[in-house]
Amino acid sequence: MRSRIIIPFILLLFIGCKSENDTQRYNFDFPENILVLGHKGSGTKGVFGNSFYDNSIAGILNAIAELDGAEFDLQMSLDSTLWLFHDHVMLDCNGNLVNIATMTDSSIEANSACNYSAEISRFEDLVKALDTLKDTTKTLSLDLKVLQNPEAIKSFGGEAELALFVAERIKNYLSKNNNNVFIEVPFSSQVDIMESITGKTTFLIHNSFEYLWQSFRMNHSAPIHHFYTDVPELFENYGQKSLLWVVNSAEEMMNVLALRPTAIQTDNISMVQFFRALPVKGEVNETFRIAPPEDKNDYLMINEFMGPFEQDVLFEIDLGTQHLGGVQVVFSAFDEQGISTKWEALTYYKNIVHFFQGADEHANLQTKSYKLYLWQPEGKAVNLKQPIELRLIKLE
Repeated sequence: MRSRIIIPFILLLFIGCKSENDTQRYNFDFPENILVLGHKGSGTKGVFGNSFYDNSIAGILNAIAELDGAEFDLQMSLDSTLWLFHDHVMLDCNGNLVNIATMTDSSIEANSACNYSAEISRFEDLVKALDTLKDTTKTLSLDLKVLQNPEAIKSFGGEAELALFVAERIKNYLSKNNNNVFIEVPFSSQVDIMESITGKTTFLIHNSFEYLWQSFRMNHSAPIHHFYTDVPELFENYGQKSLLWVVNSAEEMMNVLALRPTAIQTDNISMVQFFRALPVKGEVNETFRIAPPEDKNDYLMINEFMGPFEQDVLFEIDLGTQHLGGVQVVFSAFDEQGISTKWEALTYYKNIVHFFQGADEHANLQTKSYKLYLWQPEGKAVNLKQPIELRLIKLE
């Protein structure tokens, strides 16, 4: 059940907030050599304004058209056919979760029609679609989920044996394809197998950045949400190709650009397009300065806006040099009934924080008002001692 939050009919004006409407250029750099790939094709259906199903051929082709390429997941059936699918288990027509490695191709087709809008496709059908497209400038990243599927590992007698078989299948499918191809594998023993058989750049998947302390050196695929302050230096010293995922928020984008990886994956295509346009078209559209209030409590309004999003916007909140430990910076949006449509919170760890909000996403959410505020979830007072600044950054 969605929570109901009542929005006052009249927008309250709060003391100490000053607005400046003079626009100025926003200085920003997006390195051209960082590849951006759609995650699971174009991301999750219904999120960030995406209308495509996860790992669908249509979603993959859309990401290829909008970005530098696409990442997608591969599983394998009992008939040894590679399918575009993320999870080890699939919902069958009786409502049961069944491991895809135990399903025949005909069963997968039936289950796809029952539960997945007939959007689950064979890898070979994607290869045919790519051959028809004839755009070899794009990059494909194959996340081989099958290599960590316990049923598939058991049926082939081990991780290495399964990797050898899958590598040969991929090699056959891609023998006539000229796209740049990355392969992601879950075990270090599979890296050499994939590279030696397929000839494609292979990345070892990690679950955090802790591997940066380790002595071995392999191309690495890792989640950006484990970012911490020592990462940039460790990352630079590691010195291998890198693939980071899933970059969906403005803060994740700021962090990932500091690392300058080989490639990133995103569900939020409109956000990436916005950031890529910032160096040429970005401008500070409006600035608000908020003075410290006399009354201290656990909630401090930065600004509140009535009306829908008319265009994409990057909110930049500059907290100055003060330390606000334990405080969260919050973006919150509501529909016309005052029901929450989106809520994002960033725990304070640096003095400038960012929120990106897409117009298409909020149109789908039917957002009619939104606000930004500081919040101390432990109930302590937000001890603001210096003025803070809110900048609205848009594309000209």
